[in-house]
Amino acid sequence: MKTKLITLLCLLSILALLPLWAAHQATAGSVLPENKVPGRVESTARRLTNSLRKSGFEVKRGYFTLYTINDCQYSFDVLKTCFYNNPAAPYIFPDVPFWDDEFMDEATINAFGVTEPGYSVTYRFDPREAIVILAKMPPPAKYFGLQTYKFSHQGTYDTTGEAYKFFQSFGYFFVEKWFHTIPGNPERIGALNSLSDPINNVVIEEQSGAVWNELRYFIITPDQSMDMAIREALSKISIADEDIFTERIGTEVIPGYEADAMRVGLDEAADDFSTWMRYAIPEGGNDPGTPGDTWRNNLPMVVLRIRPTRPDWQPVPYPSFVEPEKRTGIDEHQYQEDLDDLVAAVRARWGQPSDTPPPSLYALQKPPSNLIGPLCSEVGMDCLGDNWDAHYQASILATRLDKGEVYAVLGTLGTQTGNANYVALALVNTTMTLGFESINDDKLKDTAQAYSAQVENTDKFFLYYITRNCDLLGGLIDDGNCFSITEDMIPVCEDYQDPTCPMVAFAIREYLFPGTRRGPDTAFILPARVIPLQGPMP
Repeated sequence: MKTKLITLLCLLSILALLPLWAAHQATAGSVLPENKVPGRVESTARRLTNSLRKSGFEVKRGYFTLYTINDCQYSFDVLKTCFYNNPAAPYIFPDVPFWDDEFMDEATINAFGVTEPGYSVTYRFDPREAIVILAKMPPPAKYFGLQTYKFSHQGTYDTTGEAYKFFQSFGYFFVEKWFHTIPGNPERIGALNSLSDPINNVVIEEQSGAVWNELRYFIITPDQSMDMAIREALSKISIADEDIFTERIGTEVIPGYEADAMRVGLDEAADDFSTWMRYAIPEGGNDPGTPGDTWRNNLPMVVLRIRPTRPDWQPVPYPSFVEPEKRTGIDEHQYQEDLDDLVAAVRARWGQPSDTPPPSLYALQKPPSNLIGPLCSEVGMDCLGDNWDAHYQASILATRLDKGEVYAVLGTLGTQTGNANYVALALVNTTMTLGFESINDDKLKDTAQAYSAQVENTDKFFLYYITRNCDLLGGLIDDGNCFSITEDMIPVCEDYQDPTCPMVAFAIREYLFPGTRRGPDTAFILPARVIPLQGPMP
């Protein structure tokens, strides 16, 4: 009898410990939705959840994943695009659980990597719901931003407008990246279009007084009543109002801005949304073990999906049209003559002079491309993850690499002219629209200094060479200002007449004009140039 009693007690002890063991297993590296976040973020999330449920709200919890360059393959397999991703840093996605009555589009499942069943990076909005993110902010960096995008929309795109005709002039293979349907659901057009100004580190610091390593709270909702309810619930657990930030999803139709209104709802015809976060250029770099890398790989954040259970709850929508914050900058056209001199000096050094101006990168946020979310939505264009925090330049005509071509990319460097907090030159695989390399301002700085005897203000410029093999260029380049594109980045192209042959394109992003919350105004930026040069054959 004693032996049986001891055995029974042991079994009861094991059963009692099983939940603790399971929680430990989930915490030790699992990506399951029930992961727990150590510390105050977790305790606050539990207290908020309990409070809301007692007050008559349904609460579901999601989890977070990183979207890296390697995850592009999932996007390309499902959507045939990688959205010209910014390779400067991984994106951070909240993977949210579906509501029981929410339509799940099979055509977008696993579009950004494999998610747990019943969870998705893309979601529809109940008109009465809020998505709440509780976060310990990352260590100091150049940039942090949170942005919700319209992801897909039932309808068609405009093939008669200036934007479509502009991209069409470069060929079908090019225009289809900007105007397209969802491959698995051709009744919906694809879009990754911003809805409003993002919540970035400057916005957070201006409101709350500090940003890095602090606890901050984000509400994403189309319902003003839900915003008030969540803020009240957070206040009850001693969260200061200045530490709470709301991203408003506008659904109230304003005359003249009908196209800007979001179609919220959980049915098949409603718009699909996705929330993205970026944490870029941390102090100390991105190497394993650095503070920024440690934060990314142990994301101290919780995401909750919340809606009222009361059938009589009446949502109060936000206005649909949000006027972008006016941007400004320092006029760089004062350096136009110096840039022309730099172009001439580079050509002379290569022994390839020409009187023809080299191609300029195109500023995408001005007509006719108008790469700003609400303007893209008006014509059914995919804005490819636009962000009002940055100024964008890109090469429209992509370039070949396999007959000794060398490209000198040169222009003003926003961190030196005073127009940007950080700058990145991105290299893009045109077939997959995949940004595979980011050359940041710390590497671009002083790369034109070898020409200081011939050109004034070279400290304001960068000069970088892109080719297949920098080792073949010898004294034609300077130390540290050349990048070799390997075959795994851009496969070798044997037939230059093949329009599907991968090519390289260049893009420049300039983030946060100092003293403001947004990127510099396009009107003040001197367009960068791309000089085609002929180098020795491999």
